[in-house]
Amino acid sequence: MTNRDLRLLKLATRASLIRTQPDSDELYSLIGPALFWDDDLGGVAKRIAQRALNIGTAALREDRVRRRGAFLERLVYELVSDRIAGATFREHEVQLTHSPRSRRSWTRPKEAVASGPAFEIYECKSDGLPDVGDIDELSDVRTTAIAESVDCRPTIVVFGSEMDLRLKARAWRMTETIFGVTTDRIFALRGSAPDRPIVPA
Repeated sequence: MTNRDLRLLKLATRASLIRTQPDSDELYSLIGPALFWDDDLGGVAKRIAQRALNIGTAALREDRVRRRGAFLERLVYELVSDRIAGATFREHEVQLTHSPRSRRSWTRPKEAVASGPAFEIYECKSDGLPDVGDIDELSDVRTTAIAESVDCRPTIVVFGSEMDLRLKARAWRMTETIFGVTTDRIFALRGSAPDRPIVPA
């Protein structure tokens, strides 16, 4: 991940939480003078800020959550599909042949599923963290993959810090390895499959 990528992502994250449309001075302050006047990134930063502001200024909380979720899902899909072209799918169900936790034969639709050197499956959570059902399904994806001798990376992607993700994992009682991606690591998906398992702190 480049510093440029992270600066733009942090800008989008901050802007998406603002509840009122800023005036020109407030927009300048939000973007920051260095980024605002950057010859290469200035225009991009202004467009990203404005689109992200459209998330935060939605009248209903459900609309804000939905728009933030759509932003995160699209970002993950674009990063993974750039690396695994032609074999990355959105809103895709995965068959479970071994499902001791969820008792399901298919998962619910996942935001991104990719068939590369490793089988990658992504659960994106832009507002909060996964529920027990999400963890059950991802654990069962991993259990199925192990039974079928497939390298698999079931992954949770969240806005927030890695420490927060690991602390929350204490309550999940994971039976199989699940990977985690947070804001500061998300652009690494462009270059490689997730490689950091979530381990309770």
